[in-house]
Amino acid sequence: MIAITNTKIVLPDNLIWDGVVLLDGGLIADFGERSDVSVPSESKVIDAQGKYTAPGLVDIHAHGGGGYWFHKNPSEAAEFFLQNGTTTMLATMYNNLSLEQLLSGTQVLIDEIERGSIVKGIYMEGPYLNPKYGGDAKNSKYKGAIDKAQYSRLIDAGRGYVKVWCLSPELSGIDQFVQDAKAPGVIFALAHSQALPEQIYRFLPHGLRLQTHHHNATASISTMLGVKGAGPDEAVMLCDDIYAELIVDSRAVHVNEYNLRLALKTKGKDKIILISDSTEFGSDGQSDAPDLRFDDNGDLAGSALTVATACQNMMKHTGAGICDVFKFGSLNPAKLLDLSSEIGSISKGKKANLVIVDDMINVSQVILDGVQKK
Repeated sequence: MIAITNTKIVLPDNLIWDGVVLLDGGLIADFGERSDVSVPSESKVIDAQGKYTAPGLVDIHAHGGGGYWFHKNPSEAAEFFLQNGTTTMLATMYNNLSLEQLLSGTQVLIDEIERGSIVKGIYMEGPYLNPKYGGDAKNSKYKGAIDKAQYSRLIDAGRGYVKVWCLSPELSGIDQFVQDAKAPGVIFALAHSQALPEQIYRFLPHGLRLQTHHHNATASISTMLGVKGAGPDEAVMLCDDIYAELIVDSRAVHVNEYNLRLALKTKGKDKIILISDSTEFGSDGQSDAPDLRFDDNGDLAGSALTVATACQNMMKHTGAGICDVFKFGSLNPAKLLDLSSEIGSISKGKKANLVIVDDMINVSQVILDGVQKK
């Protein structure tokens, strides 16, 4: 038995100020006010020193971290994120990789998943995205051309492991791709797109439940006489069935701070997911924005974030509270992946995947399946 004491417990909608969390056999055995939880005498005690105990973070969209790409060195990348408070992830690949690189990377990631990693699946950002949007998308090997003989190899290679397929609904031939890629548990994500709402909504019955980085690498639609039309972001803000990913960097470069507040107001607390979109492109962020990444052309290309720092930035830019940002960074992505019965919040019987953080979401300890990892 492990007892985390002298802690504030972060729950989805409230805090327990003077709390205790008991862990046993890799699960949460009990939690509550100190006066209400009996700590067995033989327990190993972790004194949180007044810091917050919260659910381990869930990053559904990360390409690499700590100097490593997931499709090349997944164990090293996963360890970097684990040390920074992420206890469950999807590893992401995207469409500036060739088909052979996607196939080989898929196998590398499957091997990592089967070793029992914190990586639980693959997020395929591509291959079929509109090349007009996003610094990396314009370098795509596919240029929006959809080839069934080509994509069938990728679907077969990733079957059962690819949890998210991204798509641009406006591309010719994308309907057949969706029909072929559709399977139980597969989520489709709107990405790098200039689609109109009616083009987007036709995929809702087929599993479209997510928008890849809302308000980033997406079209702004205009009609004649300068009238603003409705494009991907507006369609997602209007639809209660679609989760919106947000990349929240320290300077609000990926998403303007006003659009962050607009997303929070329109999507509500239950449909926002914070992601890192962390990459390992050659150029780090500038000195005043160290959590940005730039590709070889100087274009903004992902980030050097973790979900923990994204939580901190979301609080800074929107005034969201600590319970809110752990919902955005843990419970909501767990719900999207249909894992909320196991992870995403502190509840009896759930996995003992926990972080101990201060009020700035600086991670001091990480517990995975009841074992201290940091």
